[in-house]
Amino acid sequence: MAPAQHRELADAMRCLPGGFQDRLPASALRRVADSAARGRWEKAIGELVMGLYMRDAPVSAAERDELRDALQALGVPAHRLDRLRSR
Repeated sequence: MAPAQHRELADAMRCLPGGFQDRLPASALRRVADSAARGRWEKAIGELVMGLYMRDAPVSAAERDELRDALQALGVPAHRLDRLRSR
């Protein structure tokens, strides 16, 4: 991954949890943000997706696309998003 792509992904991963703060408890958001801050992006997005799934929190099509893009950038299969409830 090129340095510019790395920075872009890092910025996106740090901002990503904020968009879901109305649907996840503070403790889950803190775990996601802490993982992202440490550069453990796969763990961060995994916890975010699992948190949304466990709370049966709805996601919009745009949010699903954003999550899918992040997963694909990390080389992580995006099939887990299929289980998230749509808004």
